[in-house]
Amino acid sequence: MASIRGRLSHVLPILLSLASSAMCWKGLQVATNTPNPVLVVMSGSMQPAFYRGDMILLWNRTENIQTGDIPVYHVAGRDIPIVHRAISTYWTKDEHGSKPV
Repeated sequence: MASIRGRLSHVLPILLSLASSAMCWKGLQVATNTPNPVLVVMSGSMQPAFYRGDMILLWNRTENIQTGDIPVYHVAGRDIPIVHRAISTYWTKDEHGSKPV
């Protein structure tokens, strides 16, 4: 029968690897200010900018989307976020100034 020390010497490196991966993922979430910092492109609709299977790194740097930006958004009821290029933007005026619609 193997000793406890022998068993731990096999299990601890695996646990350390899993813990390191989780810490890296959480660090990316904090640094990019998004719950999904890495996505895989699922379709060819963004070619030639992104091809199917490309991995993209996301970050929330601004809330103001300009024409030509590539926003990522979630649709209610769908688990997969949508990645598309903004071809036009619409702005409205309110008491706080201009804001996108």
